[in-house]
Amino acid sequence: MSDLAQVLELMHTRWQRWTTLRLEGHEWRHLETFGRAWQHHVEELHKGGAASARSIAFKRSDGRQPAAESREDWRVWLAKPDKSRTEFKSAMPRLPQCSSVGIGGAGRLVVAS
Repeated sequence: MSDLAQVLELMHTRWQRWTTLRLEGHEWRHLETFGRAWQHHVEELHKGGAASARSIAFKRSDGRQPAAESREDWRVWLAKPDKSRTEFKSAMPRLPQCSSVGIGGAGRLVVAS
């Protein structure tokens, strides 16, 4: 079997080879660059006229400059056919850790402090 045929077979049979999947990672952001990219995205949405978006910004109450970068850890668990769980850090200081649990296409957000 050629390399291309092996790759195509792996791609087309991928759902048959696993029952559960666990992932952990992190999202790193350079906040100024992220802000510019988000603003560009919002402007593109408005040009299309099919969507609307609203952005807000927060300033530190102590007058200090915000961090230039951020890193947020996350975890995902999937089980066939229809179960999932995600855990991530909330951007809201009062809600430090959030989990989303889904079964059968329906999900609910669970907030833990």
